[in-house]
Amino acid sequence: MEARVAVASFGLFVLLCPSAALGQSMPVTAKERITDETVQDGRVIGSQTTEGAWFRNSAGSILDQFTTIDGKAAVGQIARARLYDKEQGVHYELDYTEHRAYIDSIPMPKTPITGNGRTRAQNALGQGSVQGIACTWFPAYHVGSDGVRRLAGRHCYSEEYELELKKDVTLTFSIKGEPAIQHLVIEKYDIHVGQEPDPKLFDIKTNFTVSPDPKQ
Repeated sequence: MEARVAVASFGLFVLLCPSAALGQSMPVTAKERITDETVQDGRVIGSQTTEGAWFRNSAGSILDQFTTIDGKAAVGQIARARLYDKEQGVHYELDYTEHRAYIDSIPMPKTPITGNGRTRAQNALGQGSVQGIACTWFPAYHVGSDGVRRLAGRHCYSEEYELELKKDVTLTFSIKGEPAIQHLVIEKYDIHVGQEPDPKLFDIKTNFTVSPDPKQ
């Protein structure tokens, strides 16, 4: 894999955890922090901390907003976000500056592998806790550009709330033919379970002009 995985896209991760149940979801509002460090030849050549807000409504739709990079706001407002409209089955990349919602051809990179309780127990790496919420550590795999799934790290998943609380992965790639290592830690904090987000946050048609994916 030549290109470094962008913080906002995270690549494609396959997470060994139970799938979300059909029907209503437990609403959640939280903050999210992404720490991204790249090392080559034993020295850090890139480091970035992105923070923002994470919302899930009772319909199961998810909004992931990125508000600051290394503590600096993006021109004083939210610059980009990703929205998964579960009811319509559509993924969007949101541009708050141009008020455009681009239909994303690449789905959000959380693909749970289903299984019964015994299978999940066999995959579990141990119990943990994030922000006082109990969770189970499961393996996290990264699917590279060659389509091969490789173990990349682990993530802590609350089965009670069907919520990923923390992910810690290490990826290898190359820069100009030289090997490099990227370490990503994605974690939620200031978590409020059962708190319904403002419905206006998910109102695509009112707030945005919908456009095709510009990457196509």
